[in-house]
Amino acid sequence: MMPILFAILLGLTAVVIVIYPLLGLNTSHVEEATPAPIADAAEHERTAKQALLDVDFDYRLGNLEATDYADLRERYERRALSAMKARYDHEHELDALIDQQLAHLRAQQNAQRDPHISTKSHRRSLSPSTTTRRSAKTASDSSSAQGIRARRRRGV
Repeated sequence: MMPILFAILLGLTAVVIVIYPLLGLNTSHVEEATPAPIADAAEHERTAKQALLDVDFDYRLGNLEATDYADLRERYERRALSAMKARYDHEHELDALIDQQLAHLRAQQNAQRDPHISTKSHRRSLSPSTTTRRSAKTASDSSSAQGIRARRRRGV
């Protein structure tokens, strides 16, 4: 009985593992900048530039007449320029997104490092006797710092 139950459980686990990706139940919605659009734009740019080189090569070999060469060259130059512009625009969009995310992360770090927030909350939790001792220590530290400054001015 136990081996049959184990076999059924193992079979159901295998079925769930196989069917789960097909159901599309993945709930993680992480926004990621995929490199695919950049790769596509770079590929379009590369093919347009290669087409320009091929047209030039064919014209130099004498396979194209001057009018055909001028038409093809103009068409491929426009394609290359539009592909370069699309890649350039997409890179700037990604740069803006990166800058925005960096600013957000820096703001979070600054909020965590803000000494006023941590000092105020820490002071509220201190007892009055602790605060008095800290005030006396701060006063003695400042008077000793003043003494050091005075000795430096006198050259001692």
